[in-house]
Amino acid sequence: MSASPRRIHFVGVAGSGISAIAAIAHARGYDVSGCDVKLESAYLADHLRTNGRMRTGHSKEHVVECDLVVVSRVLLQRGGRNPEVREAIAKHKAVSWQKFLADEIVQDGFLTCVAGTHGKTTTTALIGELLREGRFDPTVVVGGRVSSWDANYLLGTSNAFVVEADEYDDNFAPYRPTVLVWNNAEFEHPDSFSDSKDYLGAYERLIARVRYGGTLVANLDDSHVLEVVMRLFEQGHHLNLRGIGQNDCPQNFPADYYHQFRRESGGLRLDFPSRSLKIRTVLLGIHNCYNIAAAVVACAEIEGAIPRVERIQQFLGADRRIQVTASAGNVVLIDDYAHHPTELDATIKAVQERYVGFSLIVVLEIHLAARAKAFFERFDNILRAAETVYYMPVFDVDPIGSGFDARSLARASAHPDARSFDQGSIGEIVARARAGNTVIITCGAADSTRVNLAIAEALAPAGQEAG
Repeated sequence: MSASPRRIHFVGVAGSGISAIAAIAHARGYDVSGCDVKLESAYLADHLRTNGRMRTGHSKEHVVECDLVVVSRVLLQRGGRNPEVREAIAKHKAVSWQKFLADEIVQDGFLTCVAGTHGKTTTTALIGELLREGRFDPTVVVGGRVSSWDANYLLGTSNAFVVEADEYDDNFAPYRPTVLVWNNAEFEHPDSFSDSKDYLGAYERLIARVRYGGTLVANLDDSHVLEVVMRLFEQGHHLNLRGIGQNDCPQNFPADYYHQFRRESGGLRLDFPSRSLKIRTVLLGIHNCYNIAAAVVACAEIEGAIPRVERIQQFLGADRRIQVTASAGNVVLIDDYAHHPTELDATIKAVQERYVGFSLIVVLEIHLAARAKAFFERFDNILRAAETVYYMPVFDVDPIGSGFDARSLARASAHPDARSFDQGSIGEIVARARAGNTVIITCGAADSTRVNLAIAEALAPAGQEAG
């Protein structure tokens, strides 16, 4: 008689990352259960939500009959606040979902990780799409929903894996990739890293874990990335180094291993030693040209040949990455995940490039009080590009005290038309937008999506559903 499948319980199962791991584990034969404060989520797979093993709320009773409890690294650190995690830690059953993925799912498979402050989700999804067109059928894990997959993961049949590797609190520590893509590096997560040096140290530790003879694909236009890569040359390394960028090949970097791209109408042209590749895309912004270049070069390294890039033209990107959610007359509504000033800046510039002459209204929800403290002035300066700004309350899972409500943020703003957002703002935003050609952007990591939906419903003609 065959052994019973291992029983794995996922705490916080509706989250953007862990939900993908729960679905993949279930597909691979594990006996999966899970719980969360709310099970209504764009990420949790329908077949898991309705299988009778998902529970709303937390209880230590949930972990009694399971073999392993899988949680986020943040919950592991804050385990004392959660009865399930506290019980699991006491019984030595708790493990982060990243470690579960590395040890139980990937094991000795061919792992490609995509890291960097910005662009991880789009680049990871693009690599997955390109490899599916080639000879690989990878399992892919991303931190956002991809519309063409109707999920935040792809379930493959090979031993190839592509994983979005998040730097927060060294979340990527369990991974030992064969290929590592490093998009960029800019100080982020001030609640987890003390300064830029501390932040860069996390990436250097990840690079040290790339398997011997593996490949690092790096954006050498980024000064922090370039500094680390050139230091590898000076100190000696065990990697195949590949560079991408718009600028000329950096001094002392081998020109044959540098892939320069040039932006062109409708896409970009990417150089390989053997030929120049024309790539067409509907994705907006120069930042997506970097994402595409990194993805194509990574796939060339994985497959040993330049990939077929026709698929990129059909790739619409991940949800909440400059995603047009509604269009009514002269008004365009966009939802975006931008939660760092640089990402907000890239989003606004890409939108202005696409919608020339349109007025801009931005509804911003800053994610976490630590970011608001560290980056508020930068956010506010970038928002000068908009005619009107609505500040939502800062979103945080922990109590954050005073000064982070919508009114306080609007009062602190130097923008000439900064307003605090409340439910009455929906009608005001729609009325202002309809006065002329206008793009409305909702930005943030949590409640801003619900605001976007409410605006879409208000924009829709009577009797017609939004979307």
